[in-house]
Amino acid sequence: MSLELGGKNAQIVMDDADLGLALEGVLWGAFGTTGQRCTATSRLILHEKIHGKFLEMLVERVSKLRLGDGLLPSTEVGPCINEGQQETVAGYVRVGLEQGAKLLTGGTIPKGGALDGAGSTLPRSFPK
Repeated sequence: MSLELGGKNAQIVMDDADLGLALEGVLWGAFGTTGQRCTATSRLILHEKIHGKFLEMLVERVSKLRLGDGLLPSTEVGPCINEGQQETVAGYVRVGLEQGAKLLTGGTIPKGGALDGAGSTLPRSFPK
């Protein structure tokens, strides 16, 4: 279940859920359109019985997301709309860590190859 809660959009996954289907919903909710929409998932509430297993599944899949040019069919996560938005996202990561969050994957601005914009059609504001 996904709830719009005034910009703190939560997805809830219970212990009787189809975890594969729930995972796809969480991935789309959090990373679809690069998370740049008002209903993007920003919180995950997991039943304690599936918490560890689901987090393991999520981290494994998120670590394999294909970043790149949003116009290419092979890309799963395109660029932030501009540098300001990119800094906002990085700021959320910093705030989370300052408040005691545990980083399970990522946390830095991706770089290298097409992510640097060399020879690609990526907008200039994509990670440098």
